[in-house]
Amino acid sequence: MRASRSPAVYNVMWGPNEWTVTGALEGWDVRTRLRELHVPTLVVRGGHDLSTPLVSRTLVEGIAGAREVVLQDSSHMPVLEETERYLAVVRGFLHETEDSAWF
Repeated sequence: MRASRSPAVYNVMWGPNEWTVTGALEGWDVRTRLRELHVPTLVVRGGHDLSTPLVSRTLVEGIAGAREVVLQDSSHMPVLEETERYLAVVRGFLHETEDSAWF
């Protein structure tokens, strides 16, 4: 998987790191378009995540019916840090979504 990652592409699109945005995505912002999404949405973040409560709230309030789950013992990678809990949350969300007629 690592072999398919390209630092050159990341640098062109974003910049040298997450805190220095100099690439093509600088200034790109679609928050005003979140209301156009009409699909079941689960926002998962860690309790010690770079995705702060404010960031998550933007998504949850912007996407109709979206909900948030915070995995308190994780940072930015709850899938690796709290794997079993993460999978249970996602599995439950998928089962609920599968059983609903959202489309």
